[in-house]
Parts: sequence; C-alpha cells; structure tokens
Amino acid sequence: MVISILSYNRLKVSVKQSLSSKNICRSFCNFGNEMNNNIWIKEEESDVLATTAYNMAIESFCSANTYTSSIQYEKNQFLLSVKPNPNYGLPFGNPAKLLLNVIVSEIKLTKSPVLRLGKIYSNLLHISQLAQVVSIRNKNHFLYDQMLRMFSSKISFSSQIENNNKKFDFWWNPLRGRKENISASSTIVVTRELFIGLLHSTRFGMEITNA
Repeated sequence: MVISILSYNRLKVSVKQSLSSKNICRSFCNFGNEMNNNIWIKEEESDVLATTAYNMAIESFCSANTYTSSIQYEKNQFLLSVKPNPNYGLPFGNPAKLLLNVIVSEIKLTKSPVLRLGKIYSNLLHISQLAQVVSIRNKNHFLYDQMLRMFSSKISFSSQIENNNKKFDFWWNPLRGRKENISASSTIVVTRELFIGLLHSTRFGMEITNA
C-alpha cells in the first residue's frame, strides 16, 4: 500500500475549506480511491517510523510532569521534540499514554486521519474507567485538560538512518486559541506519515489492550 503527497494535500485543502461531516466524508472517499494509484511513502517504512515515534512519545510523556516545559528526547538515530501551547502545557503521565492508545484505536477503526475531539474524549473517559488510570475526583476535567495539552502541542519526530533523513509532525493542525473556542465538533488531522504508519502497523495490539 502506498500513498501520494498529492492525495493528502488535496485532503488537507478540503478539510480546511469545510469541516462539515458531509464534505469530510466525501473528501476521504476520494482520498481512499487515490491511495492505490499513487506513490509517496512505503508502508513498511512508515510502519517502523510511526511505531518508533509512538513508543518514544509514550516514554517521554510518562516521564514528564506538570513542571516539564518542553521535551527533546534522543534515542539511537531518532529524535522526538515536543513544544507545548503555552495556554495548556505538555501532556504527561499515564493519561497521556492512554490518550495515544485511544488515537491509534480510532485511526484503525475509522481508517481516517481526522480525529473528532468529542468522540476522542468520550472514548478516553470510557477506557479510563476500565483501566482505572485516573482516580482523582475531578477526573473528567483532568482528562479533558490532557487532551487539550496533547492536541495543542507541536510534536515532531525525525530519524537519520544511513543518511536517509525523515521528519514529520504528529498533527497537521494543532489546536490554537483558548478553551472557550474549542468544542466537541473541533477536529485534529493526523499528518500523512504518522497516519499511514499507525493505520497499517500490526504492533499496537498489546499496548491498546493493556492501556
């Protein structure tokens, strides 16, 4: 399976022009039809890079706390950097890991790079109850805050293997502005490199199940 940069750019333009459900669905129908006809990134390569980026993000967020101002995590030939939105701060702890698992599950379920905040938050609340990750009294507010931290941060991943440099962000359109301007209908679009890698990866079953 391969994907073209042209196809994804058309998708971004369509989402930017209109975020209505009807137009988004039409965009992804056209996007899916083009995936088999264009070449941009190999599925196997994107699988490895996305898995590595995901695992490094998990490790970084689980070791972070409320006082962490930014992240620069280097491991072998890979680098993960996270710059938070000053309005929210960095995601941290096990809830951040749980949120990443929810994101992967949603991508695999919908086969779409568009994440709806309302649905992600609902799934996050449900899974957190099953996993008993958060026991604080104001859990709902805390998890919503973690979601805003995650989706408003600029998360970048880069690799240099045999002089073959690769770099991509996690989100095409990180959240901007203040909480009052963000609603359940707000959307985040996963960048093409991360989306294709997570969609076709077979390495996430245990992580999601044991979140």
